[in-house]
Amino acid sequence: MNNRTLYLLLLFISSVVLTSCAGVEPLPASCNNCAVINFVNKKDAETIDTLQYISRVRGLQGDELNREYTSVLQALAKQKTAVNRIKLAFLLCLPNTNFKDDVRANSLLAEVFEDKKDNSSIANLAALLANQTYELKRQEERFQKMNQAMKDEQKRADQLQQKLDALKNIEKSIIQRESKTVPSK
Repeated sequence: MNNRTLYLLLLFISSVVLTSCAGVEPLPASCNNCAVINFVNKKDAETIDTLQYISRVRGLQGDELNREYTSVLQALAKQKTAVNRIKLAFLLCLPNTNFKDDVRANSLLAEVFEDKKDNSSIANLAALLANQTYELKRQEERFQKMNQAMKDEQKRADQLQQKLDALKNIEKSIIQRESKTVPSK
């Protein structure tokens, strides 16, 4: 995870915490003995759970990742919730998988934006993922361009080397002809 992603994630988490604290009223005097105070609403808890899910899934590989993908597909087929859309979008953005599909991921994230009943923290998470998807796609395109430019330069260098080798061969043949035609003393 690069510094920009970490910064955006911390900024997002801060906004979730601040948003959830904004609706908290002071504790009544009768609550002095309360052991646990739950001031995170259900939607913010879903967002935190989704962030934990993303953190957990990042470590999966191979068959585990394929099983997770299948599981999330089934969950989304049963319930078209914002959380399930975000989970699937995240999986679709993972590099080096046989199910990577940035276009579909962005489509799922757009559905979260369009759903007016979702809270802002889920929408913020979707925006963060959409931004990451866009940035990764842009960097992949940049990498491909650089890779193509490197291949082009290598091809050019190989052509120049062939020309140089051909010139060396011509020079050798000229030297050999001159040494045969020059009378010895």
